[in-house]
Amino acid sequence: ALVIRFVPWSDGAGFPDWSKAEARALAVGVTAFSVRYEDGRPLPTAWQTEWPFADRTPDRVHLQLATDAREWPALVIPLRVLPLGDPAQRGFVIGGTVG
Repeated sequence: ALVIRFVPWSDGAGFPDWSKAEARALAVGVTAFSVRYEDGRPLPTAWQTEWPFADRTPDRVHLQLATDAREWPALVIPLRVLPLGDPAQRGFVIGGTVG
């Protein structure tokens, strides 16, 4: 199964306690799952299977999923850096703020 686990946002330091995370099955009978990342620098853009840059996010993420029942349409998700999350400003953040 493809499962998402999540916990409420906490402003505390450190990582969440994932043993207390809620879980939801997004798909069952998963037979294939892949993630690719698009790097917009340099041009032309390039898709890769690993993201090697810790100081920036990919421009887009490509998700491919297949189950026993069918192959899902590909999902291509653009990622946007919010002003408070700009790594050039104060450090990398996805959601929340830099402490």
